[in-house]
Amino acid sequence: MSASVDKGCINCVHSNGEFEKCYCIYKGAVSPHGSCRKYKLDLLKIKPRPPLNINTEDIVIEKI
Repeated sequence: MSASVDKGCINCVHSNGEFEKCYCIYKGAVSPHGSCRKYKLDLLKIKPRPPLNINTEDIVIEKI
């Protein structure tokens, strides 16, 4: 698991993924930053980082 991913109930397979009203199918209403032994990362709940701003004028491609 990457260090940038928060291991919290908000990213768990067993929760609804809502920040304000996080609900776990095993524990009921839980804190979005909490976690338990049944934690399993759901990759679809992770928000991707914004794309990098790359200036195309700075890129130099040389022909080999």
